[in-house]
Amino acid sequence: MSKVLSSAILLLATWLLLSGPYSLDPNHLLVPGFGLVSVALVTWISHRMGVFHDEGKPLKLGWRFLLYIPWLLWEIIVANMQVARAIMSPRLPISPRLIRIKPTQQSDLARVIYANSITLTPGTVTIAVEGDEFVIHSLLADEAAEDVQDTSEGSMDWRVRQLEVRE
Repeated sequence: MSKVLSSAILLLATWLLLSGPYSLDPNHLLVPGFGLVSVALVTWISHRMGVFHDEGKPLKLGWRFLLYIPWLLWEIIVANMQVARAIMSPRLPISPRLIRIKPTQQSDLARVIYANSITLTPGTVTIAVEGDEFVIHSLLADEAAEDVQDTSEGSMDWRVRQLEVRE
């Protein structure tokens, strides 16, 4: 039941954040009602579909995820500059290739976060998950290969591994 409730709260918070300003105008008084009905309907349908399970609990990551987001945003900015520099260079030093890596995360949720983080970072795209390996397309092969294959402290792999809840 806590999974259903935490998902409903997360949906409601997202809806409130995106719905804009409120006023006492009669037209705007209907909007919160539509939002509550929408959240209730989506939560009920998701519950009936069996979407809620231990792996997908949205508030499972907690405060560690809040620390990960700014770090990831910074990495996206840095990667954007690297890709822009490579593309703007007269000699166009790109060397696209496929890289295979073995992620060190244990849970499916952490592996999905890692794969999506790789894809969000310009110059790399996770194109497949084959068994316990990710297949990644890299635009700047040498730099990206080193970054993606790095599992030391401070790397993306390590940071996502730190998000996993230890039970």
